[in-house]
Parts: sequence; C-alpha cells; structure tokens
Amino acid sequence: MNRSRDEFATTFRKPPTKREKIEAGVKLRRTSSDGSSSDDFGGMTDAFSSQEAPTLGSPDSPTNAEEKKRASEMSKTWTSGLVEGTMEIPERSVKLHERKSIMDCVHGLMTFEPICMRIIDTLQFQRLRNLHQLGPASFVYIGATHSRFEHCLGVAYLAEKMMESIRSHQPWLPIIKEDVLCIKIAGLCHDLGHGPFSHVFDGLFLDQLRKKKLISQSFKWSHEQGSVDMFDFLLA
Repeated sequence: MNRSRDEFATTFRKPPTKREKIEAGVKLRRTSSDGSSSDDFGGMTDAFSSQEAPTLGSPDSPTNAEEKKRASEMSKTWTSGLVEGTMEIPERSVKLHERKSIMDCVHGLMTFEPICMRIIDTLQFQRLRNLHQLGPASFVYIGATHSRFEHCLGVAYLAEKMMESIRSHQPWLPIIKEDVLCIKIAGLCHDLGHGPFSHVFDGLFLDQLRKKKLISQSFKWSHEQGSVDMFDFLLA
C-alpha cells in the first residue's frame, strides 16, 4: 500500500513536458551567454533572451505600460469622483441592475423588476416562507415542503411569460409593458393573505372556531380577501 502511494506521489512530482521545455530554453540561454554562438544551435531564438524587442503583450512593452498608466488614472478619477459625489454612474451600468435574478429549481433563472423586489422584501411577503404550499401534506409526504413564497415567485414568473407570449402571438392586442408588469405583480401577490396551513386555515380551522363559538357565525373570511387587505396595507 505504501509502495503504490509512493509511486503515485512520484508520478505527480515529475515536471510536465512544458516545464521541461522552458528549463531547456533557460539552459540554452545560459550557454549562449557564456560565449557560444547562436548558430551552434541551428539559429534557435531564445524566448528568454533580453536582446529581443518586447512583444505587444509583454509587461515591458511601451503599449502595455501606457495601458497600465491610463487604467491607473481612470481608477483614481472614478474613486475620487464617487467619494466626492461628482461622478455619475453610466446609464448602462444602472440597467444591468434593474432586474434581480433569483434561481428556482423548477423554472431556472427568474428575474424581477425593482418594484417587484420592493414587494418581495416586505415582512408581509417574507412571511410566506413559513407557510407550506400544500398545508399539512408534509406530515404524510415528507417531500411536500415547498412554501407559498416559492409558489408566488413562480406564479409571477409564469404570468409574465404568459403575457409576453400573448403579445408576441397576438400583436394586434393593445398590451403594453405596464400591463405585463401589473399581471406579474398580481401573480406575485395573489396568496399574500393565506393563513397557517394555507387552505386548511380558511376551511376546516375557521369552521371549528365557529362550532366552538370562538368567532361569530356570520364571520366570513377568505384568503382572497386577506390578500386584498394585505396588498392595501402595503400600498398605504
């Protein structure tokens, strides 16, 4: 076992072919610098020779030095401008950050506008992370643990895809980008008002409260109305 391990280590300690070629070139350069003629080696040019003119991409080339100097000056200008507040960020760099990307295991990469992110980042929306999409089903099916949060993001994503598909296949319809965004926000917020265990709350749970007279028999509540109330609260 130790012998095979030593052979394995010895194999990886061997220098690669490229390294051997470089070392051979260094030896040739040292030999030629001691007084040997370059013709003795068939006119071979040494890549490490200091007598060659610097190439375009080498660190010693004038072009590369100018680029480094220009980059250094631009960096100083940007830094001082951002600190003093006099430098304006280019419009194209702002556009790159207009939509935030969220990776989903079903839909892949989903993007959301700033107005959508303002809704998603609220406490009212973040509470959906703790609500199971399938209610108490996870007590029997242990894999049914995805949340209303994931569901709402997916619905918003598919709603946007649906509207864009309608726009492309039926261009005569007066659908504008604002309409697409409104439908996307509607899909994003359609489950804001769900209670614990989702549909079990506004069904079985409220029925038991009525039977035990903990709430009025005339009390009517649904998660749809709860979503409307929650959205009105966000807009207030």
